[in-house]
Formats: sequence, C-alpha cells, structure tokens
Amino acid sequence: DTKFFIFDNKTNKRIMKKILFLSISLFAATAAYAQPSVTNAYNANKSGDFEAAAGYIETAITDAKASTKEKTWRYRGDIYLNIASDPALAAKHPNAIQLSKESYFKSMELDKYGDYAQEIQVSLGKLQTVIDAKNGEMLKNEDFCGAAENFVIMDEIAKKFNIIDSVSIFNSGLCFDKCGKSDKAMSAYGECAKIGYNVPAVYRYMAEVHLRDGKKEEAKKIISEARAKFPKDPELLRSEVNIYLAEEKYDQVEG
Repeated sequence: DTKFFIFDNKTNKRIMKKILFLSISLFAATAAYAQPSVTNAYNANKSGDFEAAAGYIETAITDAKASTKEKTWRYRGDIYLNIASDPALAAKHPNAIQLSKESYFKSMELDKYGDYAQEIQVSLGKLQTVIDAKNGEMLKNEDFCGAAENFVIMDEIAKKFNIIDSVSIFNSGLCFDKCGKSDKAMSAYGECAKIGYNVPAVYRYMAEVHLRDGKKEEAKKIISEARAKFPKDPELLRSEVNIYLAEEKYDQVEG
C-alpha cells in the first residue's frame, strides 16, 4: 500500500533549513575547490614550477565560477608563456603558444574596465618575441607548417590591437605554400593583395599555387587581372607568357 507522510509546519521548516544548508555547503565546497587551484597555480608559477602551475590552472578553468574571472585566464596566459619560453618545456607542450594567446584574449574579454589592458599587451608582446625566436628554429629545420601557424598567431595578436602585421600575413602564406596547404596559402596571399602588400609579386605566387594544383584557368585569371593593374611589370608578363607556352597557345603569346 502507498503510504503518505504529512508533516506539520515546524517539521517542514526544519527540512527546508536542512536542504538549504546542504545546498550552501555544496556551493562553498565547490568554490573552495576552485579557489585554491587558482592560488596554487599562481604560487607554482611564481616559484618556477610551470608544469605544476599548468595542472592547477587547468583544474581551475573547469570550475564555473573561476572560469568567469579575468585573473584565472591572465594567470593561465602567464603560465603558458613561461612554458613556451623554456625550450625543454616547450618541446613537451607544443601547444603552449596557442594556449597562452587564447588565455590572454579571454582575459581581455573579461577585463570589462581595462584594468589589466596594459599588462596583457606587454605579455602578448613577450609572446610575440618567443614566437619570433621559435619561428627562426622552425624555418631552419624546414618546419614550414609549424612556422605558418605561428605567423598566423602573430597576425592575430596584432589584429587584437588594430594593427595590420603585413609581414606575418605574407610569411604565413609563403610557409603554407611551402608545406602544401594551398587553401591557407591562397587566403594569406589574397589578404596581402587586398592590403597592397608585396604586389604585384603576390599575384604570381597565387597563380603558381593554382598551377601546382592543376587549376590553369584560375591561374590565368589571376595573372590577367594582375596584368591589367600592373601592365608594365616584366615578371607578370613572363608568367603570363609561360602559361600560354605550356598550353602551346603561341598566337596568344604573339598577341
């Protein structure tokens, strides 16, 4: 048989108080769990134990409350900046540069009044210096895909401060081109063309990517449009002639 329990008002109040107490205790326990992780991450980073700091901060960002705090992400950016700056640790954590950048960007998003804007800008400048040194090694070792991704990060940081880093955009295109990522190379070259960087040469690079991918019509279209803009450029003329010669269209060459 179904049994029904009826409580008087005093009993109901005691039950509600107990439920409320349990809810508050659970919330406090969760908050207490997150807060030491942030503090421990800060202290470990300050003492130079960057890997331990990374472990603590990764725990912290899984907490709903801690993940909404600007300082959580700023600390995370600092930690991964330090990891990226250490060659041995950077080798163990190849995504440290990306994680540092993402963390600083998140910190900027949460820093509604710009209290730490200058500090974060300085930190992102340090990250760019680390990337620049890393790219020197990557290019020396012909790790063009890795270097390309780093040049993209350099450009993203610059754009965050409304700066056009044309050199990084172009270098990302070159590196993507060298490692065979045609779509990304074309995107970077196209952006260079749009801002007028390294033209008309960049049009030739775009045409060469198309030719390598067997897209002759697209290559001819790019060269034709570029020739209209830069009719006196001898390299563009040479590229156009070579395309027609390869197709044995000698009448086009004579024309």
